[in-house]
Amino acid sequence: MHIQHIEQAYENIKNACDNKLKHIYPIEIPEPVNVRYQKELEFLRTSNYIDDFEIFRCLNTEATKCSQALSMRGTITSSYIIYLLGNSLLNPLPSHYYCPKCGHYETIDTKLFGIDLPDAKCPICQSNLTADGFNLPLETFWGMNGEKPLSFDYNISEEFLPFAKRVLELLYPKHVIAPLGLCNRPGESNTIEMKHSGFVILPEGRNIEDYPEMTGFLDDGELCLSGNIMDIENNYMHRILLLQNKCLEQIIAMQRKTGIYANEITLQELRTLNWNDVNNSSALSDAESHLFHTVKPKTFYDMVCLNAASHNTYSNKEYSSYDGNYYFLPALFEKPEFKRYPCYTREDFFETLLKMGFDLEKAFEIAEFIRKGKQNSSNQTFIDQFASFELPNEFESVAKEYLYLFPRCHCAEYVLMYAKLGFYAKKNSRAFSKIVFKP
Repeated sequence: MHIQHIEQAYENIKNACDNKLKHIYPIEIPEPVNVRYQKELEFLRTSNYIDDFEIFRCLNTEATKCSQALSMRGTITSSYIIYLLGNSLLNPLPSHYYCPKCGHYETIDTKLFGIDLPDAKCPICQSNLTADGFNLPLETFWGMNGEKPLSFDYNISEEFLPFAKRVLELLYPKHVIAPLGLCNRPGESNTIEMKHSGFVILPEGRNIEDYPEMTGFLDDGELCLSGNIMDIENNYMHRILLLQNKCLEQIIAMQRKTGIYANEITLQELRTLNWNDVNNSSALSDAESHLFHTVKPKTFYDMVCLNAASHNTYSNKEYSSYDGNYYFLPALFEKPEFKRYPCYTREDFFETLLKMGFDLEKAFEIAEFIRKGKQNSSNQTFIDQFASFELPNEFESVAKEYLYLFPRCHCAEYVLMYAKLGFYAKKNSRAFSKIVFKP
């Protein structure tokens, strides 16, 4: 009673990636790119997530066909395969320059992203170089050996839901595709509603009526399945989480008003935006907007750091945006130890540890320990383990500021989403005002 695997899934994924690579690098694939790509293919071949990658590929193809935009949540955008299969601008490779004319490829040793790099000429043919890369380590998504549990969660606009259902029905013709409902409590109402939040693929031969303890109704009255991920997995179902995102809804609306496809906006166009343009998208939270105005970030790297800072969980509750005390957060950035070790994301800790001389495996172990907040645990085992790392005192002090750290890729994906909306705002401010500030 398990769900059948998708036929030729791995072959479809590899063919799509190979074709995309030929398009990006028509002369030859640079060696650093191929090394990353082959390593991910190796992990993919032995993983349990081939079907999820194929679902992503098919959903993205459908989104492109119907001029919709998908945005991913969590660490998934750290995968180079996901970048090749999708339409995201978030290239996870290290920051680099590439010459589309002669094929020259040059990795840049910098914390800045490619979008932040200055214009440059090719040292070989003097053509304009393309700058790209967001410094997203392979380990963030795959772990050290490709065995890290993965999660494929999507941000979408509401109108993409029926297209997504059609894709899933074509991929799983012998299975029922049931609506997924998640509880949504409106602002001041005590009524709990089920919001349409994706789909559940049921085992062959099963219908939604076979799970009365998990059924509910969407806000429009349609029968749906609900329940946490453990309930779904224990019943041999597969959840496809498609969360409706307000920012994406506005981007799609601005796409219609301007005639500029969201998926065709380039990094070159977005790099002309400053922090105020991104803030003017009105998509930022109060915490993010306050930090942008206070710090005035100069680069996209800085904006991503502030996005992470507004979402991380801190041992000092004064810094927590959840309690509305984010006004105190800039005080953390001014601490001498933080200025020496400015770590905003889990990747910042990982990269800092590598620069300290820790080997790859040890650096990843410590960074994972810190990002989960174990350094602040009262568990003596964790206390002893943290001490055994023999870290510099100032670095330990920075680590102890955190209870949980967001991944850089998640924050970068959101900042790019905000930037697209900010781009549209500059293109047509009147339409933007009507769409974003409508009553």
